[in-house]
Amino acid sequence: MSKLNLVLRDSDWTVFHAHIFEGVFKKHFNYCVYDPSVTYNKLDTVFVSNVISRDGWHQQMLRKGYKVAIDNIWQKSVSRPDCLTISTPNWFWYNQCMINKANGYSNYVPDKKYSKLAFMPMRLVKDHRNDLIRLLGEQLDDILYSYVSKGIYLPNDIPHDLTTPGPFQQNFNKEWYDATYFSIVAETYVNHSDKIFVTEKTFKPLGFFHPFIVLGQPGTLQFLRNNGFETYSELFDESYDSVIDYRERLKLVVKQIVEFQKQDYSTLTWDKLKYNFNLLNNVELVETKLVNEVVAPIYEYVEQ
Repeated sequence: MSKLNLVLRDSDWTVFHAHIFEGVFKKHFNYCVYDPSVTYNKLDTVFVSNVISRDGWHQQMLRKGYKVAIDNIWQKSVSRPDCLTISTPNWFWYNQCMINKANGYSNYVPDKKYSKLAFMPMRLVKDHRNDLIRLLGEQLDDILYSYVSKGIYLPNDIPHDLTTPGPFQQNFNKEWYDATYFSIVAETYVNHSDKIFVTEKTFKPLGFFHPFIVLGQPGTLQFLRNNGFETYSELFDESYDSVIDYRERLKLVVKQIVEFQKQDYSTLTWDKLKYNFNLLNNVELVETKLVNEVVAPIYEYVEQ
């Protein structure tokens, strides 16, 4: 089969619109801007819509007999029986890798000048983040942190807009990582689930030579290890990752933060940091995974 045609709308943003991925996806697809006056070939055309689209465009195309793919990349996995759902659990890894490449972040060389214990960026208000702030108490004086929705910002950050957080979320300042021993990751979800949802919050320290402890869903660290990354059991008691009860897991995470001993990284830790940095920023590997997990399923869907 020759390259498939992907029909996109500028008003319905999808991952295929993102410039950092065009170099990968345009090797496999012809991009077409939707034109309602055109009759497309049903045998080699896929219409792509966003999962949050509300105008029913994808249903219109389905009723006309076209193949439709729904971009569910950024959300927790959902399935729609009438079309293809594009989803991969490692999307935030792939996205961070390509952001780092595009912005030159993968050229970062750490220059440690510790002034704070830990780095903890937070944006939106969530109950578990409020719990974390409350339990850390006076320890916050030794933590470089933000809580943007509550008016607490990082030093030397870029302007931000809570309604369009893209550039703000993607921003990297080496000073934040050089000044701190490790990252405290307050993930999006902390509830127990068969599906682990790991976001850029966890993948950023992997790409910036930073150990980390995660307040997230149980099994988050195991998810990372299953994908080839190293975690830092030499620095933290990582048994918290298998604790189902949120309150108990929270207490264990806070205990590790409060009891952390400030000292230079060991050879073992440096080896892990370099390994994780190289794995996260492995563009060739990420492109292969994107072909296997995004491109191939679309072709299989059309050939059904």
